Amino acid sequence: MLSTRLHICEGAGTKTLTYLPRGSIDRGAPRVSSMDDIRKWLGDNKLRSVGLFWLGSCGGILSYQLTRPIPTSVAIMHTRVYAQAATLAALAMAGVVDVYEHRNKTNQDLEQYNSKLSDLEQRVHEAISKGHDTEEMHKLETRLQNVHSSGGGQGQLKELEKQVEKATH
Repeated sequence: MLSTRLHICEGAGTKTLTYLPRGSIDRGAPRVSSMDDIRKWLGDNKLRSVGLFWLGSCGGILSYQLTRPIPTSVAIMHTRVYAQAATLAALAMAGVVDVYEHRNKTNQDLEQYNSKLSDLEQRVHEAISKGHDTEEMHKLETRLQNVHSSGGGQGQLKELEKQVEKATH
């Protein structure tokens, strides 16, 4: 039996996955922490990971149920019930992880967000002082103040960046 390990090499915005035989060394590849990559992928793809967990649990539970001396229809029913319970547990865990991630945003992320928001506000004020379309600029100014006071999100910030860019050029 041939054992393999997964090697991930990042370069120029792409990831190359290479299966190397166990014990071999790829001296030219940079070291990448596989646990960090897995954690990042799970954080970015929560629902996909829950779906993959469901698929894997269905397969594992069905293979176990078929080894027992019970009718196939009962084995399939048991598999569905057990896989459903496992999937609910995985969904609950994904929800907990999501809440934990939002509560523990780093100060750097918040500072970067506030910096971008302040930069947008400054650009709108400069455009108003230069006499750009004042009605549209005042609407943008109001939206920026609302986002600033409510905390907003990255999606709102990106949308506002597009609107400010469009209005100032």
